[in-house]
Amino acid sequence: MSAPPQEEQLRLLAEDVLSELERPKDLWEVAAYLEVSGIRDLDARQEYRCADVFDLAGRILSLTRQIPPVEPRKVRRQAPLLWRFIKSYARGLLFSMPMASQMFAMLLFGYSLWAWVDFSLREATAIGLGTVMSFLVTGGFAQAIARRGLFYLHQKEDILTKKVSYRFFLVGLIAAVALGLFFFLVNVVFEMLSPDMAFYAQLYYFMLSLLWLSFSILYMLRQQLLFTLITAAAIIIVHVAILIMNWPMIAAQSLGLGAAIALSLIAGWLILHLRAKRAEAEFANTQMPRTSMVVYAVAPYFFYGTLYFAFLFADRLIAWSSDTGRGLIPYFIWFDSRYELGMDWALLCFVLIVGVLEFTIEEFSERVVPSEQAARADGFAAFNQRFTRFYYSHLVLFLVVSSVSVFGAFFGMIYLRDTGVFPFIESFFDPVTEWVFWWAATGYVFLVWGLFNSIFLFALSRPAFVLRSLTPALVLNVVVGFVLSRTVSYDWAVIGLTVGSLAFMLTSGYYTRRTFKKLDYFYYSAY
Repeated sequence: MSAPPQEEQLRLLAEDVLSELERPKDLWEVAAYLEVSGIRDLDARQEYRCADVFDLAGRILSLTRQIPPVEPRKVRRQAPLLWRFIKSYARGLLFSMPMASQMFAMLLFGYSLWAWVDFSLREATAIGLGTVMSFLVTGGFAQAIARRGLFYLHQKEDILTKKVSYRFFLVGLIAAVALGLFFFLVNVVFEMLSPDMAFYAQLYYFMLSLLWLSFSILYMLRQQLLFTLITAAAIIIVHVAILIMNWPMIAAQSLGLGAAIALSLIAGWLILHLRAKRAEAEFANTQMPRTSMVVYAVAPYFFYGTLYFAFLFADRLIAWSSDTGRGLIPYFIWFDSRYELGMDWALLCFVLIVGVLEFTIEEFSERVVPSEQAARADGFAAFNQRFTRFYYSHLVLFLVVSSVSVFGAFFGMIYLRDTGVFPFIESFFDPVTEWVFWWAATGYVFLVWGLFNSIFLFALSRPAFVLRSLTPALVLNVVVGFVLSRTVSYDWAVIGLTVGSLAFMLTSGYYTRRTFKKLDYFYYSAY
């Protein structure tokens, strides 16, 4: 005679708990595991006929004491450390490849998806402003999609992944349109930009906003190679439109951006749809949590995304709006190609450095779970010390890669200039551009160092510590950059970025070291 359906479900769940926890210590440990697995009070009632998660945990705990011990799983043999580093670093680089491909296209062709060396200052100002605003408006929503979507992906909740992605994409799109219309009306009333400049700014703002929201879906699905290929394909489309179809640059870039948006939307939604469809047979009644709960969960990451991009672009807006050292500017903001090229050059350092973070967080995730499970109740001091050493050893690796990246980017550019293959590279060797490069490269090292600290804080569910580090750093970035760009020269705005990044690195480092001293508590309370 077979067991009743609920009893069989409970036994299967108890076996799953045993496979992860071996012998659970108490009710609280079982309840914590069930909640981390995505089981809610609603699931406990509907699927297991229990009052809530704690009632279910009590029944599971009782069953685990009746089931024979599960044979320990074979320990998977790890690949050599060097090979793990190469794989993770390459995967981390892929996340930044769209930006790197823009840089490469600029060197080879003199244009990319949204830039061109021959744009007039009026066009460059409008397009630069639209580009920056697209990052500022969508940054928070992109983080919300990535964070909440990844949360459900890790729980294998594909239906909820699709639903939450739809919702945040739609809300982000509505916000981008609403703010775009607001900027349009403000310009109509105050006439801050000429009609043609306003049109270019709005065109690139809307298209890039939609592109960032579309890319955030692929980022969440960890389709690094796919959105890199889409970016490369879009650049080829721009190239073909210019050389073969003789289109003007703005029309060609609009075509390329439209293609990138369409391809990323189709790919992202198709992957989400297929994953959700496979899950519907088993979990057809899966419901989203209350909106207030979702908003509360993603709010810190939304604010982080907004603050991060504000920090990243504050110095540009400050430099472009200053006439000190370059003469009177015709509008409230005026693009400067020498400053922008220096920032783009330094961005290459950022791309090369940030790949280390993928290796570090993967190694941390792989080690912390078995180490915590193997630690005795009286052995957590050793556990904390072990991961403190882990933090410092990976910090040394980060600093080595950073040094190689900065000097490699500088001397690599000199080598590329000497080859004569890249006709537009000479523009980078203006004295102002080189000055901006060195300060920005130093600032990006500090910034990624701060992000290096932040990945541990995010992994331990401490986004508030990251916000407490980034907010004063942004204020310092703006204040220092504004004062120096008005009293010395416009290009000194980059020093604000460097000083702010240093503050972010120091403050986040303080919180990270404090967290590692009590890692056992922070790890347990995070989950």
